[in-house]
Amino acid sequence: MGHLDDIARFYAKTRYNYETGCLEWTASTAPGGYGRFRTLTGETVAHRWIMQVTLRRGLQPGEVVRHKVCDNPPCVSLAHLAVGTQAQNVEDMVSRGTHWWA
Repeated sequence: MGHLDDIARFYAKTRYNYETGCLEWTASTAPGGYGRFRTLTGETVAHRWIMQVTLRRGLQPGEVVRHKVCDNPPCVSLAHLAVGTQAQNVEDMVSRGTHWWA
């Protein structure tokens, strides 16, 4: 799924934030601050790409990659990410008070 060159390029575009424990994307971002990563197969959201490479599969219909720890859009730390549903994603945000309608 992820070519070794892509993985090396991916991690070269990150830096560790010692205050938050986040591995933050430092390259191009989409609106909302989520990282954008381009491979030979196209452009995708960075945290989704690294999760799919780690899982060795694509996301199933209805699955999202949620920030279960930090709600930090540029974070691509596998320790902070989890596959779940959009309902779980919203529940995470509400429980931490980081939803946009707070």
